[in-house]
Amino acid sequence: MSTDLRRTIARAEVERQRRPRSKWAPGSWAKAAAYNATKPEVRSPVIVGGDSMIRRPEELRDRCNLPSVPPLSETTETALFPYPEDHESNQGKKETLYIADVSLTQWLDLADRTEGEMVVVWFHGQRRYAWLARSQKAGGGDAKA
Repeated sequence: MSTDLRRTIARAEVERQRRPRSKWAPGSWAKAAAYNATKPEVRSPVIVGGDSMIRRPEELRDRCNLPSVPPLSETTETALFPYPEDHESNQGKKETLYIADVSLTQWLDLADRTEGEMVVVWFHGQRRYAWLARSQKAGGGDAKA
């Protein structure tokens, strides 16, 4: 009788171990969804004016299908890493740039439709890459200029 009991218990333990189970504790997915619902939308900077093909915030609104004209903020170009005062990357002229922030999907769409480059700027107190649209991509996107 004792061997049957041991086999029954061992069989039940093996079956329990074979059952698929989540690595996450119960309720983890609900907590993650609640956290993501409260996170602010990721905003990305776009350079307006200067060397950019987007001269005015109204053009950015039209190109990105924004509901209203985005406000501009003034910033300067910077280096990705802080360099000493006499470093060559600090020798160029530091011109004032105007940036507007758009959602990440709008920023990616704009970067797909235009030729340009990434420029490091100060954005909300952090060094961030901003999109400097130089020209419309050939054969793609809309023909607004």
